[in-house]
Amino acid sequence: MNEKEIWRYESQDKTHINVVCEIEPCILINYPTGTLHEEGTHQLFNFFKEYSEKMNKKIMLLIDNSKVKSIDIRARKFVVEFVKEKSPIKKAATFGTNIFMENLISLFAAIMSKMSLVHHAFNNKENAFSWLKKE
Repeated sequence: MNEKEIWRYESQDKTHINVVCEIEPCILINYPTGTLHEEGTHQLFNFFKEYSEKMNKKIMLLIDNSKVKSIDIRARKFVVEFVKEKSPIKKAATFGTNIFMENLISLFAAIMSKMSLVHHAFNNKENAFSWLKKE
């Protein structure tokens, strides 16, 4: 699986780092690190929207949650509101979760299942990628 970095965000205090790589056109992998704040999350989802518009297609997204320490409440609210609108994400798979993230992902999955976004959590990157590639 070849990955090419196409977007990066770092907060000034380096507590929130987010890297997005392209695996294939419209198949992206996100590597968030640290405490995810509203500003970085806002920029990330704006990038997803711009990328999707440029490609004229919704994206499929892998997310490695192994280095996430927490997600700010405003960032969580932003994600829910963003996905409620016209989400540029067709399908998402997470992997590398810890207990905190498993609980948070379950909450997000419940919210997103009521919308048009399909999401599933996996133990490893390979299984997540295989599931994502199935149409």
